[in-house]
Formats: sequence, C-alpha cells, structure tokens
Amino acid sequence: MWSMVLFQCVSNAGPWYNGTLLIAVVTAAISFVLGQISTWRRRRQAEQDRRLTLLSAFHAEVTVIRNELRPLVEDIVGNLEARQPLLLSKWGRRMLPTVVYRYYVKSYGELRDSNLVELIVTLYSRLESIEARERLLLEAQESLNPDYLAELVAGHRFTQKSIFDTARTLSYKLALALSPQPAKDELAEQFDKDDELSEKAGQLLKQFLGLEEK
Repeated sequence: MWSMVLFQCVSNAGPWYNGTLLIAVVTAAISFVLGQISTWRRRRQAEQDRRLTLLSAFHAEVTVIRNELRPLVEDIVGNLEARQPLLLSKWGRRMLPTVVYRYYVKSYGELRDSNLVELIVTLYSRLESIEARERLLLEAQESLNPDYLAELVAGHRFTQKSIFDTARTLSYKLALALSPQPAKDELAEQFDKDDELSEKAGQLLKQFLGLEEK
C-alpha cells in the first residue's frame, strides 16, 4: 500500500524533486537491507560462538569421564588375564563430573547435531543408572552366593566397559567437531588405542561369563 502511495508521489513531483526523492528512497532501501544483513550476520556469529562454547564444555567434561573410566577397563583386562576375581570398582567414589550436562540441559538443540545429543543423553543417563546399580550390589554382596555374585559383578563390569565405549566415542566426535584437520590423526590414534583396550576387555568378559569359547 505504502509503495503505491510513494510511487504516485514520485510520479506527480517535478523532475528535480523526483530525482532527489528517488535517491533518498533508494538510499533508505539499501540502508535497510544492509542493516538486516548485518543483524543476520551478528545473530549467526552468536549462534556459532554459542555452539563452540557448548562443544568445548562438553568435550572437556566427557574427556574427564573417559579418562576416569579407562582405568576401570584396564583393571578388567589385568584381573582376568591374571585369573584374579573381579571386584566391585567403587564407581560412586570417582565423583564423575556432570556440571556441564546439568547446566546446559535446555541448550542441547544449539549443538545442531542429533547424533551428538543422543550420545550425550545416553552417556549421562547410564552414569546415573550404574551408580544406583552398584549401590544395590554393595548392599547385597554379603548375602549372595559367591558364584552368583561373581556373575553379577562381571555383568556390572561389562556395563562399565560399555559406558566407557560411549564416553570415548562421544569424546572423539566432540573433538572432531572442534579440531582442525592436522589434529585428527592424533585423535584417531588415541581412539584406536581405547578401541583395542575395550575390545580386549569385552572378549575376556565374554569368556568369563561363558558367552563365547576361550
């Protein structure tokens, strides 16, 4: 509507006034467009900065979790290779960090990666559930048959290994999202070492539980 009125005003004006008004209109239009582009760029940059902040925070916390869980998996390998009994690991005493997970609970969508969000929720949910499971095992171990308790503990340690797998995978994916190309070879090397450790622990646990032949 306003454009039609403006067009009529420009058409009815004299030649000098017509040209001046046209320049003013074009200038205003260009300023408006440039302003919109500038606003969009600032908003886009803010979103990117926010995403990088989330990635960095989660990568730091998940890497701590991965590093805390690695010795548990190493103990599985060491105990079973030495034919020593598997013991409960006092998981709850490790005080695994969850500050980032809880602080950014409403911001996961800003990662713009559904796979990362799924891995994050899976990891932290399993951390909570296994702590409760360990408390029950600790309370019941005195009243259980030793052979049955050994199977329960082995199953518990298998779950720990599985959570370590989730943590190392998530840590690796977060690092890839943050790291430049030259650093990716180092990340892959660490991931392969953890993968080898986890595979060995899994094979030994399956043998212990009778899930595969020795």
